Amino acid sequence: APIRLPGQNQRRRLPSARYKGHEMFGIDHPGGLPSWARVLNARMAKGRFFTEIENLHRLDVAVIGWDLAEGFFPTEDPLGKTILVEGVNYQVIGVMEKRKGQFFRDESADKTVVVPYRTYQKHHPQDDEHFITVQAYPGMKAVAEDQVREVLRYYGVQPGADNGDFNTSPDKRNFSAWRGDRANSGGAK
Repeated sequence: APIRLPGQNQRRRLPSARYKGHEMFGIDHPGGLPSWARVLNARMAKGRFFTEIENLHRLDVAVIGWDLAEGFFPTEDPLGKTILVEGVNYQVIGVMEKRKGQFFRDESADKTVVVPYRTYQKHHPQDDEHFITVQAYPGMKAVAEDQVREVLRYYGVQPGADNGDFNTSPDKRNFSAWRGDRANSGGAK
């Protein structure tokens, strides 16, 4: 479960995306760091993931999920095309491979429009719910969990308080070890 900080907005509905005369509903639209793909084991089918420079400069670029690409671009290359999500035009720079064997069986996983974290903040400053994903070194799950808890406590987030609880996925692939270069803070939604 996400950690809720005092005064946070309630989770918004899943938005829609548009391209020309087509619209797809129930998409996932997170902001993420350039490490997002690596941490979440997302592989690229076409194009590339965004860079730290694109994040820092808040560029309106996006990486889309497989189902979105198939729905909007069945006969054309999606790279370089512009899609509209929540009133913002994003240039498609990459398409992720179709996900297989998802842990959470999330129907929106292949209907995703991932944008740089700072780009998301630029367009959605009112959104203040954050999801943090880390990937641990093998055999370091307990150490990683302790380190993440320590960082969250430093920022005033306490387990069991009204802001939620510290929950980690039992799937060792999803939350294993705190490895700073593989952390992905993002997903404000």
